[in-house]
Amino acid sequence: HFAFHSLTAFFSVLSGLDPAASVLVLGQVINACVSLTVYTLAKQLGKDWRIGLLAAIFVTLVTKMPGYYLTWGRYTLLIGVMLLPVAMAEALRAWESHDRWWKLAGLSLLTAGVLLSHYFTAFLFILFLAALGLQWLVETIRNKSADWKQIASIAIPALVGLILASRWYYRIFVYSSAASRPVFRVMESETLKTAWNYLYYLIGPISGYVLIGLGLIGLLWSVFKTTKAHFQLWAILVMFFALPTGLRLMNFRYDYFALVVFIPIAITSAFGIVLLFGQFIKRRILATILILLVATCISVGGTWQNARAVNAETILATRSDLDALDWIKTHTPEDARFFINTAGWSTNTYRGVDGGGWILPITGRWSIVPTIFYPMSGDASFVQSVADMGRRASTISECGDDFWLLVRDAEINYLYIKEGIGSLQPEALIACDGVEQLISIDGVHIYLITKPADAP
Repeated sequence: HFAFHSLTAFFSVLSGLDPAASVLVLGQVINACVSLTVYTLAKQLGKDWRIGLLAAIFVTLVTKMPGYYLTWGRYTLLIGVMLLPVAMAEALRAWESHDRWWKLAGLSLLTAGVLLSHYFTAFLFILFLAALGLQWLVETIRNKSADWKQIASIAIPALVGLILASRWYYRIFVYSSAASRPVFRVMESETLKTAWNYLYYLIGPISGYVLIGLGLIGLLWSVFKTTKAHFQLWAILVMFFALPTGLRLMNFRYDYFALVVFIPIAITSAFGIVLLFGQFIKRRILATILILLVATCISVGGTWQNARAVNAETILATRSDLDALDWIKTHTPEDARFFINTAGWSTNTYRGVDGGGWILPITGRWSIVPTIFYPMSGDASFVQSVADMGRRASTISECGDDFWLLVRDAEINYLYIKEGIGSLQPEALIACDGVEQLISIDGVHIYLITKPADAP
């Protein structure tokens, strides 16, 4: 995830915005840019601006993704999704017209950018290049002669891009165990029970289902309309692995593919509409007007259904948390150590459940669980220590022996508690000897730990 972090840090320095605000502002700018890169790919594929325009409109107004990325803050994946279509378009341009080699520098830079943005979009780009390679192999067998210049126009820039990114990829392989996992895996049966409902949620709402129907028509039609099926093969693979069949390619679950399947859906549905009207209406101007009318109708429905991009269940911190964090920065010492409510996140990983999870990155003060990235530390003892404290904090609901043992072990001197969220609530601290409330900000309570007389 090098790309978004580096770009956001640079933007924060230039703009003067704090890192948290920079993530939100720049993230939404990138979100808006996805439609432009999808336009580039669709136009390059169809050689028709109408296909590109429809695909861009659908991505902006009709599909749930990528707008829904905001609800998770999936900006690291988003910047990869933004770069992927334009990298694919540039690869196609190099594939089709490879007469000027200096133009391949752009493909090399885009390849490096995709590789550094997100490992999943890097995988999708490699999958597309493999589809191009397969197309070249089929044409070589069919024509009984090989166009080495064509395959070199893709292979050389891709290799240069990999070399440019290799320094960071070496670090990934050193610190990741993913390289040793099998290529194909089978999902657990328990996970599959709710998988289909979750898929419907991700690719919905109704406007999304309409696009899927149009996309299938466009996909099948385009297969018979062209002898070059590289994009169609790529789209079919992405759509197939988005289905919760139980198969997992590399370490990518079906929902990873479901998050990006809007790209082939938007493009193939645009193909379907344009090809349909172009087939039956010979006057191009009239066909264009009708195409835009259909796109407008679909977009109005999609806009209404996707008006609220944020899922309320994913909002962990609110304005009151921000105000509380500002108070912490100005009213607590830099060596303050905070207890926060925690919950399990993944295997042996715990996170904050409210604004307390942002105490360390925003205020610089220590908290019992720093961020969800602590498992990436190379210090195994540190990771285990944080996980143990996070687990203990997640079970505390009263001012008892377990609470005071954790206070002693972690040398805690402050508490961050939000009403209605987490196991430890303000009611349990009212009669707690040795705990003094410092301030209450719209449901967020900050306490000072004083040495209790009966401390263990």
